[in-house]
Order: sequence, then structure tokens, then C-alpha cells
Amino acid sequence: MAYDLAPVTGFVQRVRSRAGCGAIVLAVLLGGLAVVSAPAPATALIDPVVTTTTIPTGFGGMAVDAAHSQVFVSSPTSGTITALDFNGAILGTVSGEAGPGSMVVHGDSLYVALRNGGAIDVFDTATRVRTATLAQGLLDQPGPLVFAGDQLWTTVGACFSGAVKLASVDPVTGDVDSFTMPANTQLSYCAGLAADPWDQSTIIGWSLGLSPPTTSRIDVSTGTPVVQVTQREVGGSEVAFMPGGSTFVTYNKEYRVGDLTPTGIMYPTAGSAVATTPGQGGLVAMGTWSPYGPDLWVYRAGQPGVNVLTHDFGVTDEAITAGGLAFSPDATRLFSVSYDNYAGSFTRFNVFDLGTPGVGNANGELTPLTPARILDTRNGTGGRSGPLGPGETFDLQVTGKGGVPGAGVSAVVLNVTATEPTAASYLTVWPTGNPRPTVSNLNFTPGATVPNLVTVKVGNGGRVTIVNDAGSTHVVVDVVGFYADGSGPAGSRFHGVTPSRLFDTRNGSGGVPLAKRGPGSTLHVTVTGEDGVPASGVTAVVLNVTATEPTAPSFLTVYPDDVSRPTASNLNVVPGQTVPNLVVVRVPASGVIDFYNNAGSTHLLADVVGYYDGDKSTDAGRLIAGSPLRLVDTRVSSPFPGSGKVPGGANLVLDFSGSPNFGQLGGFVLNVTVTEPTAPGYVTVYPAPPPAPATSSLNFVPGLTVANAAALRVGDNGQVDVFNLAGATHVIVDLFGIFTSAEGVGAASVDVGDTTVSLGAG
Repeated sequence: MAYDLAPVTGFVQRVRSRAGCGAIVLAVLLGGLAVVSAPAPATALIDPVVTTTTIPTGFGGMAVDAAHSQVFVSSPTSGTITALDFNGAILGTVSGEAGPGSMVVHGDSLYVALRNGGAIDVFDTATRVRTATLAQGLLDQPGPLVFAGDQLWTTVGACFSGAVKLASVDPVTGDVDSFTMPANTQLSYCAGLAADPWDQSTIIGWSLGLSPPTTSRIDVSTGTPVVQVTQREVGGSEVAFMPGGSTFVTYNKEYRVGDLTPTGIMYPTAGSAVATTPGQGGLVAMGTWSPYGPDLWVYRAGQPGVNVLTHDFGVTDEAITAGGLAFSPDATRLFSVSYDNYAGSFTRFNVFDLGTPGVGNANGELTPLTPARILDTRNGTGGRSGPLGPGETFDLQVTGKGGVPGAGVSAVVLNVTATEPTAASYLTVWPTGNPRPTVSNLNFTPGATVPNLVTVKVGNGGRVTIVNDAGSTHVVVDVVGFYADGSGPAGSRFHGVTPSRLFDTRNGSGGVPLAKRGPGSTLHVTVTGEDGVPASGVTAVVLNVTATEPTAPSFLTVYPDDVSRPTASNLNVVPGQTVPNLVVVRVPASGVIDFYNNAGSTHLLADVVGYYDGDKSTDAGRLIAGSPLRLVDTRVSSPFPGSGKVPGGANLVLDFSGSPNFGQLGGFVLNVTVTEPTAPGYVTVYPAPPPAPATSSLNFVPGLTVANAAALRVGDNGQVDVFNLAGATHVIVDLFGIFTSAEGVGAASVDVGDTTVSLGAG
């Protein structure tokens, strides 16, 4: 009997008719993995899966603690300080603070200016326990707080009173010195302060609320502030230093630190909150309050034409107050704070850099590996002995294992196998630390051995999480490649082709013998120069490999011809089954790859769906791996009457053309599952338009649930088709990543609107 896959929530939106074409359209929310336009090729992507956490309303300040991967947010109206991890989960809350405002982390201490308490509270960042109170009663309404020249610096006095002074506080003794600033600095009217992270003796101070604004560069190396230079008409709500430290950005312009003169670079958005990072090639985030448009913008540093994120927090939000933006130290997270009159929100975005077209970093580039086993619960390989029980998870270390480097990795390509299961179940693989997605990677029945190729983003600590839904099962994992992040090694780019049959032992096509492959036999096949694969420069090939009519239980291994056969498997079969699996295999200089059958005899066939090479003349072929996302499940909503199954001879059409500038999408990594089929058959996943090529992606028999991965380019019309040959079956499609097109990646949108899925005649 068919096994019910993981339940689906939140993605199916509505059913409507497509006028003029006679087809019924099922609209689903893609959730941001599609990309939108930018004036120039963008070089970063914000992950569509964001985490938003409710926190106390009101905002005083935000500070990032790199050592313990946490963010502190203060709320002067509620008297609280909230600590959240880099994924947005609340770690703890400190209450009873007297108007906590600006904060700064230095060493293992968090310093908090108490606007109503006239002091600075000190907390141990590891325990979040208050360890001291500095300058109790000595500070009058302390304002912005920074650390420079081995001292804490703030302002004292009521803003706009004309009596505000700059004050230093010794972080050990709590001794306070205050200084009246020169009148031309205008700092006495209420100042903003920013410590130069590249020069610990320098503070940038600027006037707030005055027109024209004035900004000063102040040397504090001696403990006494000395104004080095002052410029009029320079200022804003926030100052953030650019990568390298020679310039800073405020409001919407960049200025030189040395003489405070403008560089001539102006960003399209005026930011009341500004944050920058030297990581990921340099990013600038700007937050505004806009009840009728986007509130958050991210640009490439120094490139105002490259907008890599636009996000709207909602028309009722007073989104992102001053200071409400920050990046994690490695630039892989962007944090924001927004609030209205009722609640505050802390939002976390993941950040992925894609480098400069043709040059620069290798983000999204594949390094294929000789297959290596990194987990086998049958013998303890990978740190786990014994099967996974019902609902049990295991965090598998993937970085630093099987040829995968310890750092610089964004995603891995794994062949995951379930064996000896005791019940009908499924496995799901996702980045460790992320919420469990509502998807499945492979489905199985008692006693079966089922593999599937999994491309998965690397999570916390370089790990991925595997869960078994029901019963118990052993799990085997072989790693076959990895994708780099912005700091990783250079690799190769993906190019999808129209699927075509490379060889078939049933009819001898492709130059192979017309005969089953016997026990212990190896078939040597040249892949370069065949079926759309170039004759040279190819580093890896993507095949859909199928074993059919096996006479005995066996496994098959696909590997490069220039190495000895590895201890790994790609397909597992039993007599009478037809088993497909997607395979990514490194291509040696000879262009020959090997297909090994362990036992019995079986027919083999392979279809080419894509290849990797070193062509980096454009931004095409980089992988952006996101948190898995279910696109469609015909069991939940379908335009077909009755059961809603896709009938024989029909196409399930995934239409991405409704996404703005869909031409920037090069292709997809999908997991396609059929369940409850009524007849033997197969489905073919291919770039539209029809007809379907004479290839197959997964084969099935009545009553079984079968899944297989698919890596393919998108059709010229913005569509991908899933063709069902015979009978009727439910179809489930999960999205695991996108490949970029030659146009590069424009600004990622968290909500790109409707992407349509239609069901029509093939």
C-alpha cells in the first residue's frame, strides 16, 4: 500500500482557471527562491526562508556577540534585554533594566546604557548575568554607547537642550570624565557616535535633528577627545564603516573617513538604519520607514546599482528604527528589528554571496568527488551505530569528511540510502539548526533498500540532519561532491541539457553490449562528446541511471574510471524491480565513467540531464541551496476531479514565467515523488515545452511510493514539465535549490508572488 508522505502546509494558495488555454491552473507561492531584476548582475542572495521572532515593543539598541553567536536587543519601554541566537530563537531575557538603550559588546562583556538609570550595566555574554553597574548616578541620560581607546564613550544630558556633553567611562573602575565639545561640531545638541572598527582610537560623531547636519572625526587615543576634522552637511541617523575602513556610509551617501568628504557614491535608498559588512565581498543594508513600500534594502558595497534584497515588513510597521540592523561577523546572517505600537519583531535573513560574474569567489560552484562513505549505521561509520527509530534524528557531520573541506562549503551532494526498514516511512534531510521542512527525500516500505540523491545546504557546525518518520531503518550516506560558499575553493558550473539516452543495454544503444550486466561486471562508458556533453572541459556529468529486470539483490556503483571502485553505492535492486536514481559523477580526463553491478544480472540504462565545466564567462550555473520547500502536492489540491491524480499522457507543468524576470533562473534541483499509482509506468521531468523526451526520471508499479531527484535547466518559456506515461498517480514536487542563468542573480525577493502549476495534455 502507498505510504503517506510528510504532510503539506502553507504552500498551496488557491485554484483558478487559465483563460484561453483550456487548462486548470493551481497557483502556489514559491516563497522567494525565484529572483527578480537588478540594473546590474547582483552578487548576493538573501535566503527566502526568514525567521521572525516577536520581542518586546520599542527599540533601544542591538549588539552582536560573535563569540557566542547571539544578538542582544534592548527595549527601553519594557525595561528588557532579549538575547537571540543567530537563527532567531530566544535564548533568554533580562528584565528590570532602567530604560536600556544603546549597547556594545567588548571581549566577554555586554555594556548597556541605562537612559533612565544614569549608569551602564555590564553583563557576562556567556551567562547573560549582570556582573557590574558602572557610573551609578554619574551619567545624566546616557545616549549612544561605543568602545574606543580602551574607554566606553557616550553622551550625557537631555537631547536638544544645548548642554549635552561627550563622556568617557572607564570599563574597570567606572570613573567618568565629561567634555564640552567645540560649538562648530554641534555635538552638544544631541550626538550620534560610531567607533571606527579599523582604528580603535577614532570616533565619528554627528549631530542629530539639525539641518544642515555636521559630522566630526574625533581622536580619543589619549582619553581626551580631540576633534580632527569637521564637515557640514554630513550626517544621518546612523553611520556604518565600509570594508577596509577608509570610508563610511550614512543616510544614503559614502564619505571618506580621513577628511569626511563625499566619495560620489550615492545609494537609491535613504537609510534611517545602516549596517555594513566586509564579508561576502561587502554588503550595505539600509532600513527605512515606509508604510507604502519596502522597508529594507541591501546593496553590494560601493555598487548602488546592485540591489540584492528588497523586503517589506508590512504597511502598519514602523520598520527598522535607528540601529535596528546588523550583520553576523561572517556576513552569513542579516538581523533586523522592526516594531509597531503593539509588538516588536526580530527578523533573521540568511545571506549567500555569488561573487563577480566570471571572476571572484566560487560560491555555488561544484567540486565533484570520488564517492566516499561518511555514514553507515550498520557498522558505526559516521558516529552512529544502530538504526534510526521512529521520529529519531541524527546530525551528520559532512564538512571535513570524505573529501569535503572543513570550511568554505555551502551545500553537499549525498547519496542517501535507507536499508532494512521495519515499516513504511520516509527520510528527510535538511540543514542542521533549521526548522524541519515539510518535505521528504526518499520513501520506502518494510524490507526494501532505497537510495536517492540529496543536495542539501550545510547547517550549523557543518552538519545536516536526518530524520526517520516511522519504524526503524539503517541509513547509509555517500558523499559525491560539494558546493563552495564565498570563501570556498573554485569549482565547476552546471549546464542542463534536454534529457537524452546515453545508453541502454536492452537494445544496445550508445555502443554498449545488448545484454544484461553480470555479477561483478563493470561497464565502461564514454560520456564526453555525447548527448550534449562537450568533448572537453567537463568536470562532472549528471545522469539518471536505471536498473531494470534484475535477477538477484544487488547494488550498483557509478564512479570515475581513473580510480579504483569505491566503497559506495548509487542504486540498490531486488528481483523484479525497476530502480532509478540521479547520479552526479566526476568525469576523468579520459571522459570514461564506470558502472559496476555487484550480483546477479541486470539491464542498465542512463540518461544525460546535465554536466559541469569550468566556464565562468557569465554567472550561469551557480547553485543557490535553500531550505527545502514543497511546491505542489496533488493529494492536497488538484484541478482534476475525483482523486486529483495526474492521468496518463498528461503533463504537470511548473510555470515560473510569472516570477519577475524569470530569465534569471537557469534551472532547479527538485525532488519528485509519485504515490498511489494505478498502473506500472514512469514519469519524465524535463525542460518545457512538450513533447517529453524518450527518457525516464522515475519508474513505479501500482501501490508504491517512489522518489527521485532531478537536476535540470528551465525551459525557454519558463516552465518545467513532469510527464506521466500511463495510469494515474499523485505527484509531489519539492524544491531544494536553483541554478543561476547567464544573466546572473538579481535582487532576491522574499515573496515573489504566484508561480503557477498547470495540468494539461502532453
